[in-house]
Amino acid sequence: MKVQDVAREIAQRKQCEHILVTCYNIPLSEKLTFDFDRFLESEHIQQTCSSCLKPIIAVKRLGSIVRGIDEKNPSDKEDKQVVVNRCIQKIKNRVVSSKKTLYDHIFVDEAQDFYGDWPTLLDCLKCEKPGLSGYKWIFFDNSQKAFDGAAKCLADFEKISYKLKRVVRSTKRIYEVCSKHYRGYQGGVMDIGHDTAGPEVNWDTTFRWMHPNDPGYSERMYDKIKKQLDVLDDPKVARRDVCILVQDMKIRDQLMGILGAQNEKCATADDHIKKRKGSDVMIVETIRRFKGLESKVVILCNPYCNETNPSGTLYIGISRCRCLLIIITSEKGRKYITSPTAERKRSAESVAGISKKVK
Repeated sequence: MKVQDVAREIAQRKQCEHILVTCYNIPLSEKLTFDFDRFLESEHIQQTCSSCLKPIIAVKRLGSIVRGIDEKNPSDKEDKQVVVNRCIQKIKNRVVSSKKTLYDHIFVDEAQDFYGDWPTLLDCLKCEKPGLSGYKWIFFDNSQKAFDGAAKCLADFEKISYKLKRVVRSTKRIYEVCSKHYRGYQGGVMDIGHDTAGPEVNWDTTFRWMHPNDPGYSERMYDKIKKQLDVLDDPKVARRDVCILVQDMKIRDQLMGILGAQNEKCATADDHIKKRKGSDVMIVETIRRFKGLESKVVILCNPYCNETNPSGTLYIGISRCRCLLIIITSEKGRKYITSPTAERKRSAESVAGISKKVK
């Protein structure tokens, strides 16, 4: 990874240089922090600079950066663009100490979910030193937008970006399902970077549709999950390699309560990473919060199967899986998930038309 290469270069130069790695999701930030700390330890590189005592690699979410500069928690009603602009002005007016904010190298992940004028904000955080240009790398995937309308400024980056379209994480069978939901730049497509077919995608299409807010939804979903866990009850499959992905945090918390009552150990993604949970603890998380992470086994629970629903969640959920993908849905859900793009579009238009009549 480029961040690791830069850290090695800094160690060789023995200069006061610092790397900022920024992302959107809490669980991903915890995973990056853990991975980089372990890397520095394995390479016998100091985690902090001996000159200024700042971390060599700092992993911060965009929200943490904004709160650290703004020095207050913005209300949910306050426009994020206004908050980001306020941070930019504070840095330019030297209200915030430059020693706390400046970095020599900046790496951005999940840029498709960043908000406000974040490119200018990050430019303000990058220091300029004679003889050192520093790196600034930005990674984004428009197929994984967790929120519609975020990162509108990416259009300029798309014109000069290098396209990463080869899949190496998932098996070929998972790729075949996932690629149908890829929203590549200018209609670009993915291709597979290996020949590993992997096990068939496991479909449970017996879930009768009901709204997630309906009484008994989580209990019915648990019954379906329990059947899959019984099949996975094999010494070769550690519980830590199993991740259950659901639509929202309310369902996640309800399922964790039901699983816990049945003596199934589980944790959210960030707790699993931070607290170094054991091999007998599986992850239960929302699709959006698991973005950027991966699991050998993914049980995808009743994902949104309508293009009028939040963008990217279906692609995100499927693409998190490395080996065995289990999808709990209805027959209609399976048809939607496996249909070509044109058929899904007609289905979405039909749903929109019905909705219009109802109104």
